[in-house]
Amino acid sequence: MLQSSFSSVETRKSWEVAGIVLVIVAWIAASGQVQLAAQLPYVNLGAGGVIMAGAGDVIYLISARHLLARRIAGVAGRLRPPGEGLHGNREAGR
Repeated sequence: MLQSSFSSVETRKSWEVAGIVLVIVAWIAASGQVQLAAQLPYVNLGAGGVIMAGAGDVIYLISARHLLARRIAGVAGRLRPPGEGLHGNREAGR
C-alpha cells in the first residue's frame, strides 16, 4: 500500500514538472516573436503544458481519494454495530 502511494506521488510530480517545463519553453519561445501568427504555435505548446500539469493534479486527487476510501473502510470495519456491547451481546433487550 505504501509503495503505490509513493509511485503515485512520483507520477504526479513528473507530469507536473513536464507541464511546467512546456509552459516555460513556450513562454521563452513566444517572447522572441513579434508577430501574433508566429506566437500561436507556442500558445498551443503552453496550453498543452497546462493540461499536462492539470493531469498530474488529477492523478494526485484520484489516488488521494482511493487512499482515503481504503482508510475509511478499514476504520468502519473495526467499529461495532450500534447497540452492541463489549462482549458482542445486545444491550437493547436488558
